[in-house]
Amino acid sequence: MQLCANKLDKKDFFGKSDPFLVFYRSNEDGTFTICHKTEVVKNTLNPVWQPFSIPVRALCNGDYDRTVKIDVYDWDRDGSHDFIGEFTTSYRELSKAQNQFTVYEVLNPRKKCKKKKYVNSGTVTLLSFSVDSEFTFVDYIRGGTQLNFTVAIDFTASNGNPLQPTSLHYMSPYQLSAYAMALKAVGEIIQDYDSDKLFPAYGFGAKLPPEGRISHQFPLNNNDEDPNCAGIEGVLESYFQSLRTVQLYGPTYFAPVINQVARAAAKISDGSQYYVLLIITDGVISDMTQTKEAIVSASSLPMSIIIVGVGPAMFEVRPIPRLCRPVGEPGAEYGPTCQGCAGGDPRAATVLYAYQRHPASPATPCHPQPNASSKASLNSPPNQCPAVCPPAHPLLLLKIRGTWNLGLHWEGSLEDQYWLVEPSAPSPTEGPGTVTTSLTSCQ
Repeated sequence: MQLCANKLDKKDFFGKSDPFLVFYRSNEDGTFTICHKTEVVKNTLNPVWQPFSIPVRALCNGDYDRTVKIDVYDWDRDGSHDFIGEFTTSYRELSKAQNQFTVYEVLNPRKKCKKKKYVNSGTVTLLSFSVDSEFTFVDYIRGGTQLNFTVAIDFTASNGNPLQPTSLHYMSPYQLSAYAMALKAVGEIIQDYDSDKLFPAYGFGAKLPPEGRISHQFPLNNNDEDPNCAGIEGVLESYFQSLRTVQLYGPTYFAPVINQVARAAAKISDGSQYYVLLIITDGVISDMTQTKEAIVSASSLPMSIIIVGVGPAMFEVRPIPRLCRPVGEPGAEYGPTCQGCAGGDPRAATVLYAYQRHPASPATPCHPQPNASSKASLNSPPNQCPAVCPPAHPLLLLKIRGTWNLGLHWEGSLEDQYWLVEPSAPSPTEGPGTVTTSLTSCQ
C-alpha cells in the first residue's frame, strides 16, 4: 500500500513537521502491537510515503474486520516524537479502496477536547492498495502436487560388517537396523502423498558383483532401467537383498545421487510434482565440494534433501586440513608446503602412503612412511612437517576420530578406510583398529 497526507499540524518551531506513520494491530485483550513503521519525510506538512508491503497476518492476524490503528508522529532527533493524531481502519476497509482513493481524518483526542472549533489535524489518503497471494507448500499439496520420494542409503565399510551385531546394517531377527528404522520413520509419512507409491531407491559406496566395480549410485533392486520399489516395504526388501549381495566399501559420495534427482526435478515447471531425496548415512561426506555444488545447482528446483545421520559419529562439518610438504623436499612442487601450516586442525584424518618414493625424483627418497596397519605410528622432527609423497600405488586413506592429548600424541579409533588407488591384492587391514599418531602442532 501507499499513503500520503495533507495539511498536517505544524510541530517544529523552526520548520514544518517531519511526519511518519506507525501501524498497530489490535489484540484480543484490547491492547495494540506495532506491526509497521514508515520512513520519515522531512520538513513537510504534505508527505508522500514510499509504497510498502506487510503480511496480512502481521496486519490483522487473518481477521479482516480487526481494528488497525494508525498514528501520525512528528519525528524528533532526541526520540521524543510529537503526536500529531490517529485514525482507525481495518483490512476489509482498506481492501475496498483498491480502485478509489480513501481519505481518513487524522484526529488528536486532546486537541478535540480543548478546542470547540477543532476539525482535524490533517488527512491521510490511501493512494494504492493491492493484495498478492503467496502460496505455501501446504497449498500446493492441497492442490494436488505429488511428492516423488527417493531414497539413498550409505553402503560404505564404516558401517561395519552387516553380519556383526555392532554393524549399523545388522539384520537382527528381533529388531530393525538403524538404517531401516530411519527409512520407515520418514518414508511412512511421505508415502501418503505419493499416488503411485513407487519409490526409486539407491545405494552408494559399495562394490558391486561380479567384477567388484565401486558404485556411488546403484539401484537397490538391481534394475538400472527401473529403480522403483513398491512402497516402503518394497524399499526395505530391496535394501535387505542388496546387503546380501554387495560389498560395503567407500568412500561416502553424495553428489551423484543428488544430481540424479535434480535432473528429474528440472523437468517439472508447473508445480505438479515435488521431489524429496532422503539420504541416510553414518558419517562425514567425502565429496563435500561437489555436494555443495550439487545442492546449489538444485536450489531453484522443486526438490528437498533430507539427510539423516545414524550411529554415534559426529555430523558437524569440520574444516578440511591441508597436506603439508617441507619446502625443498621431493614433491613440494606438487602441493602446499609447511609455510603457514602452523595451527592446522589436529583432529584431521591421517593419510598413510604405502609407497615412499616420489616418481619424479626416484634417487631422493621421501621421509619414511609407516605401513598401513591397525596400529601405526608417524614420527617427525620438531616443528617440521613430514614429506608427503604423491603415490605410485596403492594409496590407502584412513579416517580416524579421536582426541588431542597433552604433548605430541593424538589417539583415536579407525572410523573408515578405503583405497584411493587400489592394490593388486586384497587389503590385509580391513576391520576396526586403534591408531596412535605422534604429530607436531604444525600438522
